[in-house]
Amino acid sequence: MNLALAIIFLWLGAALMFVAFHQLTLETAKGAPADVIKSLRVAMQNTGNAYKASK
Repeated sequence: MNLALAIIFLWLGAALMFVAFHQLTLETAKGAPADVIKSLRVAMQNTGNAYKASK
């Protein structure tokens, strides 16, 4: 049981470190949350969906 918990905590710690130090790869993202949301919103508007024909 201790080995299983140790593996889970190590995996969780590695995942959190990856998220904390991973750089954003969006073209328009400058690092601020508002920039990321704006770029995602623009990307979703330019992508076709079930309600309108794709561009």
